[in-house]
Amino acid sequence: MPGPRAGRPRPQGAAATVKVHKLIAMSGRCSRREAEEMVAAGRVALAGKTLAVGARVPPNARLTVDGEPLGKPADKVLLLCYHKPRGQIVSSRGPDTVFEGLPPLPRGRWISIGRLDVETEGLLLFTNDGGLANRMAHPRFGLEREYLVKSAKRLDEELLRRAVKDGVAVDGGRVKPKRFALRPAGKGAGSWYELVLDEGRNRVVRRVFAALDAPVGRLLRIRFGRYALPRGLAAGAWEYLPAPGAAAAKPA
Repeated sequence: MPGPRAGRPRPQGAAATVKVHKLIAMSGRCSRREAEEMVAAGRVALAGKTLAVGARVPPNARLTVDGEPLGKPADKVLLLCYHKPRGQIVSSRGPDTVFEGLPPLPRGRWISIGRLDVETEGLLLFTNDGGLANRMAHPRFGLEREYLVKSAKRLDEELLRRAVKDGVAVDGGRVKPKRFALRPAGKGAGSWYELVLDEGRNRVVRRVFAALDAPVGRLLRIRFGRYALPRGLAAGAWEYLPAPGAAAAKPA
């Protein structure tokens, strides 16, 4: 009988090393994708030698980014939810950004898990761990995003059912909602819809409604994966959440 199938040989010393972009993300400086871009741009060095994409280094390697020492990895993974108000931008630069109201970190920085456009309100998640940000936001994991959408146009319920079954034509492709339904009428003119997607492409909700000739009057994200916008959390307020696979973590 044939013996056990041999796997690909592991490079000597690989068990004691980590890919450079992962180590940068672990420091809380940025996501893995952003870290890879830093390395590709020649901004990361070890002992004065510029590193290439895919390079492996010891976990305690003293890297420099743009000539400045890279901070140490965060002591604990933190996850925070923020109720983004309309009009704020998801950027670390410029006036009225979402980062201005977040609590300070003793080490590293907050990384947004995905984005919301300036006119969209609701749940926005932040972490100090670039690896977690990458896992939660990457399209291959297909985490659901749930939205409440207000439009002046009332869409036929049969049209909503077809949208779930066949998808909506958007930019040469199709967006297939997991759920698309009318919500009970509230005060004021217009109709409210519940829309659940398993993707987070730029302005995808607005594009779906534009394809249905239903202009968006208000857009609110109320859930990302298993995390829902807490009831009573005011716009501009935040609170800590338990990180995936961990107990609720808060700074000491």
